[in-house]
Amino acid sequence: MGRFVIGNLGQYQAPQFTFVVTIDPTLSHLFQPPYSTPLQHNMEADKIPIPTFLAQQRDEVAPPELQPLFLDFEEFWERKLWHQLTEALLQFYNHTASGPQRIPIYKNFVLSFAAKINQLKLVSLGLAAASQCKGRLPPQSAIFGTFKLTGHSLDYGEALEFMTGVAAKVNQPASQDAYVYATVETARIKLYLGDLEGARTALDEAERILDRFDSVEPMVNASFYRVNADYYHVKIPSYYTTLWVTQEPSSNH
Repeated sequence: MGRFVIGNLGQYQAPQFTFVVTIDPTLSHLFQPPYSTPLQHNMEADKIPIPTFLAQQRDEVAPPELQPLFLDFEEFWERKLWHQLTEALLQFYNHTASGPQRIPIYKNFVLSFAAKINQLKLVSLGLAAASQCKGRLPPQSAIFGTFKLTGHSLDYGEALEFMTGVAAKVNQPASQDAYVYATVETARIKLYLGDLEGARTALDEAERILDRFDSVEPMVNASFYRVNADYYHVKIPSYYTTLWVTQEPSSNH
């Protein structure tokens, strides 16, 4: 029983009420912990099964010439044929018409088995996906990794964030070559952003790791030396001046 005071009216004794709630036994499970909040329910509903995701991408987004590859994706994924699946994905990502689907397929499909495939090829897939990070920068012609972008508005900030995540994903003792490859590509993006110090730091880290290798994949070496040369080209711009020195012949008088 509770009581409260209102002004100078004195004390008022509040009556005590008893409520009896009867729960239908068939619904009792709804009142047992753990409780499911609407937010949790929505998050669980957002997790689309991979076969459903691939079917949606095939039927609703993919152009006709790429639709057969989605059947390969599902078959190889279900049979755990990771090498064949990787090769099919590379074929897809290297097709110019795959652009709009590269990021969603990487995030919702590739990452689900990322640890099971060749890590250098995982970086290649990530790089292809990052090339589609479109933003508000003016269209330009550029080389992004092995992808030539012409009249393409690339958000380098978003691409940097994306590739930084790819680098972190492959930063494991057994995949340091892939980590070097991803790190060098983040250095390339930093050059585009004008972050010379950040690019140099990334390249120095990559070089220290490369120095420990007895051998390295040609694509990793080529990427490092290409971006390292780009750094010095930006750091110390090359220019040529032609100095014409005209010497008048002396005349004897």
